[in-house]
Amino acid sequence: MLCTATVSASLSPISAIAAKMVSVPSISLGPMIGLAWDTCLLLRFSLLWAGIYFGLLAKSPEAAGASWALLFPLTMLVNTFASPELMPGWLGAIANWNPLSATVTATRELFKNPGVGGDSWATENSMLLAVAWPILLMLIFAPLAVRRYRNRSI
Repeated sequence: MLCTATVSASLSPISAIAAKMVSVPSISLGPMIGLAWDTCLLLRFSLLWAGIYFGLLAKSPEAAGASWALLFPLTMLVNTFASPELMPGWLGAIANWNPLSATVTATRELFKNPGVGGDSWATENSMLLAVAWPILLMLIFAPLAVRRYRNRSI
């Protein structure tokens, strides 16, 4: 509950500031920029918990640095540069359901600049998944990280 309150308290002022900063004649993008920023921060916050957990699992600082290799495929298997429809079937499915893909697609939609499209459920509901994936990741990794930190031997 504290994490949820902290996230919403830290994201709300960013949305308000971004909403006042940007205004285009006839199209006000201010609130959209704030929401886009908030979805990126929400994903970052959830991945931070995953990083903390994997770092706590590591036996040495070198092994903690090497844990980046676990997250590397997450950053490459996305719809940022190529449409998942152009990928082999299994790879396109992974790219469609990647948390980063949902955030990228939602951010593009909020900026009124849709990128690579698609007719998959994940692409059509990217805004929902851009919020659901980070919450799910936090629900998994935050308790694991806290438990691992409490049980580590000093």
